[in-house]
Amino acid sequence: MAFAVAVQREDDAAADAADVVARVTLPANLVVDPERTSVPVPDACTTSGGGRSVECRWSTIAAGDVAEVLLPVTSDYSASTVVRIEASATGVDKPVVESVPVIGRSGGLAERFSTATGGWTVTESGAAVLSCDAQTDACRKALAGGADNNSQKMQPIDEAPPEGVARTKVPVSSSTTLTVPAGREVAFAGLYWSAVRGPSDSWSGALNHALLRGPGGAYVPVAGTATQRTDDKKRSYYSSFADVTTLVQARGGGTWSLADMAVSATRTDVDPTYYGGWALVVVYSAPGDSRVTVYDGGLWVGTNAPPPAFRFAAPAGSTARVGVVGWEGDRGLTGDRMRLGGLCTSATTSLTPLRVDGGYGDPSNAFDSTASGWRSSSSLGIDAKGFVPATLPCDVSSLTPSTSGDQYLVGAITLRSEPVVP
Repeated sequence: MAFAVAVQREDDAAADAADVVARVTLPANLVVDPERTSVPVPDACTTSGGGRSVECRWSTIAAGDVAEVLLPVTSDYSASTVVRIEASATGVDKPVVESVPVIGRSGGLAERFSTATGGWTVTESGAAVLSCDAQTDACRKALAGGADNNSQKMQPIDEAPPEGVARTKVPVSSSTTLTVPAGREVAFAGLYWSAVRGPSDSWSGALNHALLRGPGGAYVPVAGTATQRTDDKKRSYYSSFADVTTLVQARGGGTWSLADMAVSATRTDVDPTYYGGWALVVVYSAPGDSRVTVYDGGLWVGTNAPPPAFRFAAPAGSTARVGVVGWEGDRGLTGDRMRLGGLCTSATTSLTPLRVDGGYGDPSNAFDSTASGWRSSSSLGIDAKGFVPATLPCDVSSLTPSTSGDQYLVGAITLRSEPVVP
């Protein structure tokens, strides 16, 4: 965390500032901890209150000069909060106070959106843009959940093509069903899309571009931000995000289609794991007092580098419904779990995934190619679904995606929490 104290020079009579003091008050999720970073506490500053209060002093700051401070601040859990900074000096009538909003971050994910009050719920839906040849018995078995994308000859899907536009090198398009009841207020809608290419492959287009179409509408271009990851076999993965709240507010629930996202232009990997797909995450109004938060960032989960726990704050005893957008999870590979724990306990619970038909999946196969709204039981590498609700054990709880073999990329985590009923 960095901030600066400046002494403004407004005219020739401007004077130096003496006995300058800056006090920083951190929220509960942030703490000054030089042992967890390579940044020391500056000589001008001291900490107190367990690292959540900082006081910096300068005997003089010349008019027109700036005193810059870099603090080794780390986040204990994800929450959107405010950092308060108060600066004073001799001769200044009253302190200068600034309250700066800070985006919460934990375990490789950052808070994207959060409702300020209760009365909201969230849904995820998704679709693939690469699949197998449904005319073959092997593909039909795979789509029913009997095999993975790794074992299939994956090929582009172009089932909802746009008209009158230039297509990408590998044209792709598909549709999903988004369930949002009529009359509900949409507070947030996020579009996520992702694919993988082999070490010798190239992308078919820009990673941050796609076309999106809502019910009764036309395709519109969407520009997003992309993050990329590379695994130990030198395969390249990307995950992109775009805020499409305005589009979903205008079109509502129903059939949504995406076209011409980037996929692998060739598929030459001798150990193939090809997939391509997309998902919508939508927060909308609902009866009750539930609150919703959406976190994202592109979190890689592999056996060589287990991710840290993702921590978040909600009252202990709350009922939590967790949802995910994930990429390259395999139905046939077990050992991948989404563990719920907390700072107040060493115990964890493996969440149970929900399937397309509403049935329960296997807690030891949390990322199992289930995309709500998609036409098949298995999406061959795309997860956009929820887990069976569970009770939060602590005021600061944790989610830890783990694996003993299946590697995958977490694009987003959603959390709907209902408070404890007195």
